[in-house]
Amino acid sequence: MCLTMLPGLEVASCSVKDLLHAGNMAIGKTNICGKLTIPEYQRSYVWGEKQVLRLLNDLNGHSAEADYYLGSLILHRTDGKLNIIDGQQRITTLLILQQFQQDAIASGIIYKSPVSMAGIQGNIKMLRGKLVSGKITIANIDLGRINVTLVVTDSEDLAYTFFETQNTGGKRLSGPDIIKSHHLRAIRPAAQMNSKAVRWESRDMAVIGHVISLLAKARFWDALERREFPSYRDKLAVKESVVGEFTQNTLHNGPDRSYLTVEVVKGPHGEQMGYMSGLPAIRQPLSDGNNFMDYLDGYAGLYEQLFITQGDYRVDPRFHLFRDAVINGENGTAFLKDLFELGVIVFVSRFGLKDLFGFSLWCFRYIYSLRVVKERTVREDGVYAFARDMKLLDRILNAFSAEGLIEKLRDKDYTISTANCGANNVKGKYILMLGNYFSGQFSRESIDTTDFDNKLKKAIQWQMKKGS
Repeated sequence: MCLTMLPGLEVASCSVKDLLHAGNMAIGKTNICGKLTIPEYQRSYVWGEKQVLRLLNDLNGHSAEADYYLGSLILHRTDGKLNIIDGQQRITTLLILQQFQQDAIASGIIYKSPVSMAGIQGNIKMLRGKLVSGKITIANIDLGRINVTLVVTDSEDLAYTFFETQNTGGKRLSGPDIIKSHHLRAIRPAAQMNSKAVRWESRDMAVIGHVISLLAKARFWDALERREFPSYRDKLAVKESVVGEFTQNTLHNGPDRSYLTVEVVKGPHGEQMGYMSGLPAIRQPLSDGNNFMDYLDGYAGLYEQLFITQGDYRVDPRFHLFRDAVINGENGTAFLKDLFELGVIVFVSRFGLKDLFGFSLWCFRYIYSLRVVKERTVREDGVYAFARDMKLLDRILNAFSAEGLIEKLRDKDYTISTANCGANNVKGKYILMLGNYFSGQFSRESIDTTDFDNKLKKAIQWQMKKGS
């Protein structure tokens, strides 16, 4: 039954069975027809045991006297297809459940994502095991008695607007999911879009989300156009900030253009020109589609190279040893660690990997001074204020040489606060942890705050000479 119809928009009620047959005939007295499809740029099927069993319990407990209402689905109608914008998780789970019926209906939906296929197979295995053990039963699932409300639009942008402004039974898209969909939709031809989608899916989604957050902070914390980045506690505000920065603030019909730093050296045999870094400028304007996807892919790859992998021949091995012993060590703080990672990423985006180890040591001393100059625990707002007031990222991006930048970091002095430096205090445990790496100047057994900063300077200078 058609409920309303506007130009480019149609809302109707129908059964899931009718929807699955829409590839052959229009639904009821509507113009809605097309093969049900999951676009390449959509996120994968991610429902697990908890969500699957919840839907199953709802179906099993529903009265047979009335149809079951699955909720609303948002579809984008194009080229004879009905692309599922919202509802993939519920429809896929329903199709999995009806596979245990003798009269299962073929959906015709093709799943290409390895994550989706693994999730589907995993849920089938889980259900089969619970059926055999008698822990669950799957009552007759009649797709003709399961109803949905269809919101069908000829505009992708309008479809996603509906999705973001209504509550549905599905799992909400994360910020990275929305960003991914926005940019993949802008890529043509389809083969290139598929390649970018596969590339995205090949990465750890937690890494993608973290890198997007770091890149957003690098762009927000600009001394000339300062914007406040929300606290991690306000998850909705963080999501809105990163989505706004990397969808609304991108150029929708802009050029695929990257800005790289070039160094020209004049010698007796003429000029030599080379890129200081192969990465696009971290604060450069971004265009929808390939331009953004390549930008993010480059920085996600850099993050993995610096902070996850081991033994990358391009990275000074001393950096990874330092990272594992100190940055990833105990008794630090997640907020200082994030700022350190961001500082290193910005440095490499400007100067490349050549002076990475030296910079990382002095950058560590500069940022982690917050751990010892404060009387009490370092909080998120204190780290954000430090990044703002000290203009750390701007100092890195405005430096002409790595050597000059390191010298400025080295010349910054601070005085330790000896309050709360006991062995059972966070600050004291942090100082003891330094002995694991800077063993020549700091002890693993006792806390000595005498001449703390000068000892740390000497320790850094010794480490830089060691193995150089």
